[in-house]
Amino acid sequence: MLSLTEVTPREKSLLTGPELALGCLRTPTRINHTGTPDGFVEAYPFLLKSGCPPKLLNQVIDPQTGAFTFQVRKPYSFLDRDLTTLKAELTHDLVVPYQVAQISLDTVTEVGFNYHGIGHVVEVMEASEDIISLFDIQEDFSDFIKLFDSQEEAMDYLFKINVGFAMYHDIGNAFSRRGHSYTSVEEARLAHPGMLQDRIVGNFISDAIRLHDELAMKNEILSWGSDLTIDEIIALIPSRINPWARAGFIADKIQIRPSRVHELLNNTNAVDVDPHVEPNTLGRFRELRLSPDGKKAAMIIEFTPDATREHAGLGNLVRPASHQQGVDRVYASERMHELHSKRAIPIPYDHAYSAVVNTVYHERNLFTFLVMFGSFPDLETIYYVIQDPVSRGNQERDTQGKGILIHKAEVSLDTIAPRGDFIGKAISRDSLEEQFEMMRRKHVSKAGRKRARGSE
Repeated sequence: MLSLTEVTPREKSLLTGPELALGCLRTPTRINHTGTPDGFVEAYPFLLKSGCPPKLLNQVIDPQTGAFTFQVRKPYSFLDRDLTTLKAELTHDLVVPYQVAQISLDTVTEVGFNYHGIGHVVEVMEASEDIISLFDIQEDFSDFIKLFDSQEEAMDYLFKINVGFAMYHDIGNAFSRRGHSYTSVEEARLAHPGMLQDRIVGNFISDAIRLHDELAMKNEILSWGSDLTIDEIIALIPSRINPWARAGFIADKIQIRPSRVHELLNNTNAVDVDPHVEPNTLGRFRELRLSPDGKKAAMIIEFTPDATREHAGLGNLVRPASHQQGVDRVYASERMHELHSKRAIPIPYDHAYSAVVNTVYHERNLFTFLVMFGSFPDLETIYYVIQDPVSRGNQERDTQGKGILIHKAEVSLDTIAPRGDFIGKAISRDSLEEQFEMMRRKHVSKAGRKRARGSE
């Protein structure tokens, strides 16, 4: 398999997001997954050699000029469309560019990349729509609502903006993984000019697309000042980050489930090599719950070591259990075995899984918690919980693998850990500040080393 990862020496400088997007989407289009100035390769021949069928590729890139030529069926129509029709048509129209994007992503590492196709896009759209419904609509969208003659018209436009964000947020993966949110904005501008050129909604959508990536969100928040406290940052979030971007960021970061595991990752070597695979093979984000008073939230991941219907596509990662006839188990990596049985004090598998998730997603979760606190002003505690189906029993509605349950409901240890076996952590603003300060010091130190290398 072709790979672009060799061209990322630590000492090389990185392009900014706008520089990367411009370099990728000019004619002929180029791919640059590394973000380095010399990481560009011409897109059409590279994707062809990477196994992209010409029938697909020719719908996105002109084979003669190398120009990006894809457009949706009605490129200059957006707000005038019925919401249901808009969702259905974009879901259909964008299948091909997302197929091309996945083929491109699979060249980033030798073991492929998590699934970022149209299914993921629709899941993010549905989740972000549900998260928006948890917001205080009149408060969070007050300035936006004032632009319209009626509440009904405002709500229609509000949810169309969410569709625009979600449908295009990952499309830039076709040309760049690093900085892909910036490339996604520019690709959306070419594919659907009538959407981002709209004077009412264009900036809302482009900002939401840009900020869904944790690196872009991190850089945005850190740019506000190096001496801000966590409470000051949280207070700034509602005015500095639009509500579609906040809902979209949370919705994208909670997409943990077996269906994210692309077929190239369905082997034990991939799971052992890439720690980002295992949170999806052994669990799924099941529920985001906000208490009626807005003071507590629960983010619940279900630990699923026994194979379910969602694991049907995981190939040889699913195998018969040695301890129980008729039960299939999901492969656990050497990391899990080290934590589970090769320590001085072994820990249960569900605790080992919790440790893997919290390590792999440390920075992602840090900014997700931060955006949560900024979006729900009364929020005091976030419970980040690992559950297994046995401990949960039948007390709560099961989503049956059809999406994430996002709703308002009571949040207490009795409801999220009914048998008293709480696995996870409780995040307060104080504990988040400790984590944020450690990250900020690390970021400042890394930036200083880069400046020092640049002056040599």
